[in-house]
Amino acid sequence: MKDKEIINTIESIRLKFLELIEIFSGTLPEQCPNSLHELLANSESLQRITEILQVASNSARVRRVCNGQFTCTFVGSSSQGKTTFLAEMFPDLTSRGWLVCDAKDTTSQSLCIAHSPHQNRTVTARSYNYPELVNFINLSRHDCENNNVFVTFDQSSSRIQIDGTNMKAEKKNLNLFKFPLKLDLIPFNRPYEVNESHGNRDFIRSLTTKDAIVTDPIVNVESTDYNALQLRALIKNIQLYSDYQRLFELTENDSELANINFIDTPGQGTAASINKDEILFYCLGEKSKNIVIQLWRDDDLDFLVHFMRCKEQSQFQKLWIEIESQLSAEEVRGLEDRLILLMNSTRDFCEDDNIKLRYTKPDNFKSNEDHFRLVLKENALDKMSHKGTLSPAAICFIDTLYSYESKEEYAETFQNYKPIMSKWTERDGIGYKTLDEMGLVENFKENIESLCNPEDRGHSFFLKTILRLIDKNGPKMLIQKHLKRSGIAPVLQKLSDVIHSYYNEDGVMNSAASKEALKKLGIKLGLTDYFAYEKYVEKEFQISKFHLLIDDFLQRNPEPTDISELFKTLCNNLNSIIKKTAATSPETSAAIPFVEREIEYLYKKNKKLWGYTDTTIFNTPQIDTAKNIIVYTLIIHAKELLTLLFPLNQDQKESNTNLHQTNEDKQKSMQLISTIDDLNNKIQKLYDRYGVK
Repeated sequence: MKDKEIINTIESIRLKFLELIEIFSGTLPEQCPNSLHELLANSESLQRITEILQVASNSARVRRVCNGQFTCTFVGSSSQGKTTFLAEMFPDLTSRGWLVCDAKDTTSQSLCIAHSPHQNRTVTARSYNYPELVNFINLSRHDCENNNVFVTFDQSSSRIQIDGTNMKAEKKNLNLFKFPLKLDLIPFNRPYEVNESHGNRDFIRSLTTKDAIVTDPIVNVESTDYNALQLRALIKNIQLYSDYQRLFELTENDSELANINFIDTPGQGTAASINKDEILFYCLGEKSKNIVIQLWRDDDLDFLVHFMRCKEQSQFQKLWIEIESQLSAEEVRGLEDRLILLMNSTRDFCEDDNIKLRYTKPDNFKSNEDHFRLVLKENALDKMSHKGTLSPAAICFIDTLYSYESKEEYAETFQNYKPIMSKWTERDGIGYKTLDEMGLVENFKENIESLCNPEDRGHSFFLKTILRLIDKNGPKMLIQKHLKRSGIAPVLQKLSDVIHSYYNEDGVMNSAASKEALKKLGIKLGLTDYFAYEKYVEKEFQISKFHLLIDDFLQRNPEPTDISELFKTLCNNLNSIIKKTAATSPETSAAIPFVEREIEYLYKKNKKLWGYTDTTIFNTPQIDTAKNIIVYTLIIHAKELLTLLFPLNQDQKESNTNLHQTNEDKQKSMQLISTIDDLNNKIQKLYDRYGVK
């Protein structure tokens, strides 16, 4: 990324967060106030947040350095030309045998390609870890057991045994089995460095394809031998390095390309075969899908490139249904900012009869049923999700040399196709309306120039599209990945909520007397059970007054504005009512300052969280309905504020905590709170600046 400031800001927040984890875990005792140390031993809420911090400290996402790099992951069905395209993009890897295009049966693992300015022949194979392997095998466990393939998990030795000695299969298939009928799957404890120096292509093909059957062990990792079948199940990804020479040539040496890592995932139509996958047949049938889901879990899908051929229909929906079922909504939110539809074999527009009919015989179709609607809408976008609602950030068209004998033949072919395609971008051209509706007219014009160049074939347009998306959405994507989805921002907010319940911003602890008084005040208000909160609100807040309040608000705000003022008024009224009761007794009057501070804090915290800053009242025919909804919301939130102020299950240990604070302790506490608040403020500013919700 050109703007390094955002990267440095995110990384500084991450490093400070890791330091906070050490303070709360006790590994930095000199920075931990004595009062906090005592509270950590007695407070259940602080102990819970410490556990959350500990989980975060072990998270690979939190430990991941923000270096401004992005991943571009290719996902598509088999036989769409994905690996052929990548083989043309990375000829240095192709020459070493890694991007195999001449085999129909490939193994299921991702190939991760990173930039290296020098010739780097380091190749690293990484296996699933034990929990990942268990999750993967469990996807097919039911099918395994139904067919007498028994699975045994041994967590103590990180071993899974697959026993197919009684496997239900035709005798002719069993007679062809070359691997043992009982296999142990033991994940690597460390990445395995693949040795290419001996030039053993059979070895490489055994890792990436099924056509070179090597039954003898081909890898030994920490005194454990692995054969090709075991590796098919175990290996999650293979890390490769390329000089990106062709990529730089296509983009006029744009240095930003060095910050993009490319991942080739196995074809989603790659099916397991009992004759080649033997007793792992049921397991390996799930691996292609699982690879992509695991990449999603690891947050290694910055840009998701759905690769498909123009004349085919998208098979992405099956994968998307699995993704939505296994991952949270937060994990898949924002996909449309980073989803690219990459259409291969653009020559299909001019060679496939079904597509050509849409513009050669348009009278046979309705005016909106042109070839672009067929290819992009009906075959791709409508098929990519079960709701048909996925909208990519970009659509690119490419081609490869696969069907041509030479670049000269490619050039001659597309020289004939170019006038036809160019006509579609003119206002009277068939297909223009669909391109215009999708905002693709100018993009397609540029794409044609790139596509018709035999040295390019649309590849440069695709690369420049990624660079443009990084320039547009890069900061937002980094914030979402390294601060939001990593859990740093949510955990920091929880930490702030808890720490502010014990200290004010000057590092002074909230007194135990005030907490005790607040507890007594709750009893005096009659808030002794959950039904009491409702009765209290019904007594003190009348619906008619809420309606008058909203009418007054609308009169003072003729132009649409958010309704946070109404929530502020509710908080003020609640504060006044509670203070009036508290002032009648010396034992509860001590709680008044605490009530004021707590209500102010709850207002600031929840006005956006509860939707008041995002809600606007419009003077419409349905205004009475809108007012009724807001009144109902205010009543609900009045009860919610009471439950937060006067919790029924107040922690006795917390309320009885009474610690003496030295000036040094106050100073350390103030510094700690200032650090937490500063991090939350920085994150919020980043959210606001780059539109992160």
